[in-house]
Amino acid sequence: MESRDEATTAAQLLQQQEVVRFRLERRGPSRGYQWFLVCSAVLLSVYAGVLLFAFSTSGSTAGSSGYTYTNLMLLPVLLYSALANGARERFGIRNRASVAQVVGTVAAIAVVMILGWLSITDVGYPAWMNVVAPVVLFAVMAISPLRRLVADRSTPPTDRWENTPPPTPARWATAGIGVVLGLLAATTAVVWYPIISAATLLVTLSVVLISWRLPWGLRSTGYHWGPVNWAFFAAATSAMFALTAALSMSSVGPGAAIAVGVFILVVMIISALLPLPAAGE
Repeated sequence: MESRDEATTAAQLLQQQEVVRFRLERRGPSRGYQWFLVCSAVLLSVYAGVLLFAFSTSGSTAGSSGYTYTNLMLLPVLLYSALANGARERFGIRNRASVAQVVGTVAAIAVVMILGWLSITDVGYPAWMNVVAPVVLFAVMAISPLRRLVADRSTPPTDRWENTPPPTPARWATAGIGVVLGLLAATTAVVWYPIISAATLLVTLSVVLISWRLPWGLRSTGYHWGPVNWAFFAAATSAMFALTAALSMSSVGPGAAIAVGVFILVVMIISALLPLPAAGE
């Protein structure tokens, strides 16, 4: 098994060398990286939108503050940050954000944080700002990569972001993400959920830091993930976001919470199995 993983890793490194050489000749990042930036903008803007929605529904009919369940969204976003660090290394050449883009992103995030603070402190503001702020955040983050995608529509075969079988440690880490997220989602109806969520967050972050440079760490896992793995992670994250929105509006029974947790677990286990190794490997 180890020799197969080593051979797979060596083949991927050779392929990456050819890709990097092409990007150096073209003097620009790949379209896959631009799409990755757009998806990052979608994730953060949706996170901001659901977060503001949860804060604005504090004291709803659920009988608890909407921000009680925000750890449901915080954990996948933090996991994404670690995975994305490895993914960026896989792309090799990356474009640097302009000063205007950095300032705009920081300003948009600051507005989201201010609105969240106003909701927590029961200070009123126009409800439409909960929609506009995430939209502006997405626009600021995505306008540059979208412009590059429109300007350069060519993607040579050697520069495509393909799905390649990840090594065994990365597959185990992918399944582990499903276990953690699924457990967190399934226990939202438990009385001790605040303690469970805090403990889960603390333990997960500790494991991420300890395993940062290990083969099964999230940095290495994100490096080996292809579009199909990111798509399944997006499905699991979307389920967490949807559950957070539902919990902020009304109570969710144990059956529904467990169903969401099982869905997330199954999705990530399938992701861990994909893509399947080619015949003979």
